[in-house]
Amino acid sequence: MSTMDILREASARRRGERETPALERIRHIQQRYLDDCVVDFGSEDQEACLDRAARRHRLALLLVLLEQPDGADRDLDVALDVVIGLKRPAAEGPAYTGSHDAARAFVAAALPGFWVSSGLCGLTGHAFLGPDYNGPSGERLRRDWTLDGEGTVETWDEDLAPGDGTHRECRAILACAVRALSYQHERQSRGNELTGLIKQVAAAAVSPPARAVDLPAVWLAHG
Repeated sequence: MSTMDILREASARRRGERETPALERIRHIQQRYLDDCVVDFGSEDQEACLDRAARRHRLALLLVLLEQPDGADRDLDVALDVVIGLKRPAAEGPAYTGSHDAARAFVAAALPGFWVSSGLCGLTGHAFLGPDYNGPSGERLRRDWTLDGEGTVETWDEDLAPGDGTHRECRAILACAVRALSYQHERQSRGNELTGLIKQVAAAAVSPPARAVDLPAVWLAHG
């Protein structure tokens, strides 16, 4: 399958997702957040687990909201600020959802070293972005945003219809950025989970075998 075929397939899948009512998608996101928050509160990693769940939840909600056919939104601008670690009144922050320059500035802050391409026509607001492996940050990007097995540069694209104003292109740029951040977050989360499993296996290897007398009474009752 060619790169263009992969991009077309991904775009078709996203169009299918967007046909699902926003409230239904949000309910699914909320349920996943509740599921993610069921952690082992006796573990040393519980705070990190909850932080990862909160960031996944925030990015997923942002993506749904950015895909809506609305105009510039100051509340969304504030939420995007939070993603890059900024807290300031809405009146003081950039209008990410209403300004091309501000939307691109968000990408530069959230994804340093990424290229951005976008446009607006009578049908859609669209955007592409990805790591610039040939730029001055190429070495860091190759380390932090690794290529896939076939050496294909990972890109994210968004195509939002209808093209009813400048904000559609802004939202397309921002949606691409949030998709990339979600991808990296999931990738890092899987790495953290794998590290945790390795630690558990290592601990089990040096721990004495469990005995029935060590198990909680409720376990024995249902054994």
